[in-house]
Amino acid sequence: MSSRCLSWLLLPLTLTLPVRAEAPAAEAPPPKALAAGKQGSFQPGLLLQSWVHAVRQDGETAWGFRLRRVELKAKGDVLPELLSYNVMFDVAKVLEFERTELAVAGQEPTPSEPGSVEAAQPVSNVSVLQDASFTFHSEFVNVTVGQMKNPLSWEGYNSASALLFPERALVSRQYGDARDLGVKLDSKLGEHFYYFAGLYNGAGLNRRDDDRQKDAALRLEAYPVKGMMVGVVGYAGIGERGESQTRDRVEADLRIELSNALLQVEYLRGWDGPTSATRVEGHGFYAALAYTFFGVLQPAVRVGGLDTDLSQDLPAGKSDEVWHYEGALTYLLQGNQAKLALSYSFFDFDDSPGRGELIALGQVSY
Repeated sequence: MSSRCLSWLLLPLTLTLPVRAEAPAAEAPPPKALAAGKQGSFQPGLLLQSWVHAVRQDGETAWGFRLRRVELKAKGDVLPELLSYNVMFDVAKVLEFERTELAVAGQEPTPSEPGSVEAAQPVSNVSVLQDASFTFHSEFVNVTVGQMKNPLSWEGYNSASALLFPERALVSRQYGDARDLGVKLDSKLGEHFYYFAGLYNGAGLNRRDDDRQKDAALRLEAYPVKGMMVGVVGYAGIGERGESQTRDRVEADLRIELSNALLQVEYLRGWDGPTSATRVEGHGFYAALAYTFFGVLQPAVRVGGLDTDLSQDLPAGKSDEVWHYEGALTYLLQGNQAKLALSYSFFDFDDSPGRGELIALGQVSY
C-alpha cells in the first residue's frame, strides 16, 4: 500500500483523537531579596507612572505629558524577623511646579488694589525623600521610627501602585496621603483585627519640628468576614493646641472585595486651626465600585464630594464645595506590575465652571 493511501486511511483517526493540552506555565516566583551585610537582605523596587493629561475648563483645553510618579524603593532586613528598613524616593516630585499669581505685600503707599506677580510655585511637597524608617518586629507589636505616611485615608496611606484610578479621590488628597517624622506601633492580631498608633511632629515632610505640639493618630481595622474591612481613624494635635497648625480628623472606611467585585467607601471630617479661635471645619467622602472581567479588564466608577469650609459666613452665592464624577477602564497586563488605564473625571464646582480631566496612564511596578 502506498504511503499516500495509508495517510488517507489514518486521517479520520487523527481528527477524532483528543489532543493533549499543554500544562500551563508555572507562575514566576516572586523576586528574591539580595543578601546584604552578615544576615540582612536588600530588595529594590520601582513604581513608574507616566500620564497623558488633558484638562478642559472655561471652553479651553490644555493637554500634555507628565511623569506623575517615579518611586525608587529599597527594603529588607538587617536582622531577619527582628529589624528591617524601608526607603523610598520619588524623583518626579521636583517636576511639580506651576505658574501662580502671588500678591505683592509691603507696597508704599498701599494701593487700593494690591498688585500681584506670576511666579513658579510647587503644587505639592517637592522633596524627593518620601519614606525612611526602620522597624523592630515582635509577635504583638512592630515599632517603626522615621519618616512615613500617617494612617489618614485608606487610599492615602496605601500604595499608589494599587489605586483604582490614576489619582486619589479629592478627600484623600485633602486629608490623607501625608508623610511626617515620628514613631508608629502596629500589628495584625489574628485574622480579624489590625491596629496602628502613631505619634508625629506634625510639621510635615522632611521638616524639623518648630513648636511644642505633636500629632497623635490611631487607626483600627476589623475584618469580620473574608474580603471585608471596616476601619475607623482618629487624629488630633496634642500639647499646645493653641498653635495655628492644630489639626483634628476623624474617618470611617468600608472595603468589600468579593470574587471580582470591589466596593470602597471613605468619609473624613477635619478641623483646622487653634481651639481658642474660630476653627475651619470641612468634610468629604467618596464611593467607588469596580469589577474585573477575565482577570485583566477592570472598569470602575467613583462619586465623591469635598467641602473644605462648612462655615456659613461666605459671600452669597459662593461655596468651596466640589463634587466629582469619575469613570476608568484599566487593562491589567500583569496585575499592578504592568497596566494601562484611561479615566475621565468631571469636577462640579459651586462657584466656578466645571472642569473635565482625561488621563491616560501607563504603569510598571515591582
